[in-house]
Amino acid sequence: MDRERLREDLRGCPICNGSAIIEQTGKKQITIKCKNCQLKKVQKHLHYSFEWLWNKMVDDWNKRISDERIKELEEQKIILNKIIDNYEADLEAEMDSFNG
Repeated sequence: MDRERLREDLRGCPICNGSAIIEQTGKKQITIKCKNCQLKKVQKHLHYSFEWLWNKMVDDWNKRISDERIKELEEQKIILNKIIDNYEADLEAEMDSFNG
């Protein structure tokens, strides 16, 4: 396993985009930590190899939601807000007719 290559493959922090470090922090433990905001991910390997965990930690740290997915979610939010607004208007009209 080429740990130095994997260190270089670490993307910036998902919160602040600061640089991150990955290191073995125990006999069976790996930690990735942002040098700037101190966000960290700690994982112990119990059933898998150390190399597998190291690779998984880097992959997990580097995951980001795509711009395309963000756009899809924003569109869904607009639709849901319209549904909620319509529901609230219908409910208010129903309450008015009940009370009136």
